[in-house]
Amino acid sequence: MCGTEAHTRSRMGLKGLPKIHSCFRPLFAYNAPMFQGPTSRVCDFVVTCKRCRENIAAPVETMPDSWIIHTCPLCGERRRYLPAEIFRGRLSYKVEKLGVRHGA
Repeated sequence: MCGTEAHTRSRMGLKGLPKIHSCFRPLFAYNAPMFQGPTSRVCDFVVTCKRCRENIAAPVETMPDSWIIHTCPLCGERRRYLPAEIFRGRLSYKVEKLGVRHGA
């Protein structure tokens, strides 16, 4: 057996396939911070606009006992919302794209 054949055989894995983990692992070993997902759009208090049907942030910090009045930043509609209509959920992509802060 010559030297190149022994080197090739030592790099072969199961069923004669080359071991790709030897070059794959260093490629992704230290890049974990680079692959972050999108920011979370989950908000504690969200209402669904009754006109445009988009989820917008409710202007409250705790769960209210009575209804609230809020103006939708997308369509400008001012509506009343009961505590049963306030929930924890994701903000609409359109609200995030607009750059409106929570409770504005």
